[in-house]
Amino acid sequence: SYINENGSFLERVEFKDLNSKYHEGVIAFMKDGSTAYFTRESYFEKEYEKSEDSKTKYSQLYIYKASKQNGKWLSIESLKINNKNYSNKNPMVGPDGEYLYFSSNMPNGYGEYDIYKAEIKEDGSIGKPENLGQKINTEGQEGVTFMSEDNIHYCSSDGNLLYLIHMFER
Repeated sequence: SYINENGSFLERVEFKDLNSKYHEGVIAFMKDGSTAYFTRESYFEKEYEKSEDSKTKYSQLYIYKASKQNGKWLSIESLKINNKNYSNKNPMVGPDGEYLYFSSNMPNGYGEYDIYKAEIKEDGSIGKPENLGQKINTEGQEGVTFMSEDNIHYCSSDGNLLYLIHMFER
């Protein structure tokens, strides 16, 4: 494996099997390194809208899951929580591997993008997303999220016109 026990990388690795001609972004791994979650533009699934000038295309961001088998990333699949009406991005797996955390602009949130969590079930499927609430989310955009081994959660926010780091106990 190319991941230390603490989740850090042992060496620089290119993920050719996960790359497409579209934009891939933040990537997160289960501790054993056999499953990865990453952000990709939905152009890949041809779910986009053309603007009135018919030259510009608008897509959503989706979270994908990939499983490593025989040293290659296979079984790349769009999560069932993805929806053509909103974006899901910036996945992060909690230290216990029980939850996938991510930001989304799905309806009924508190701001532009909120932080959500969804259970990673034993069969590998993802449960229903749960908004982390108004103590964490603002009217602005909460983005990249990280949870330390001692369950302190950090996330970026522009909700107060300054970049803040929210810390809370899970």
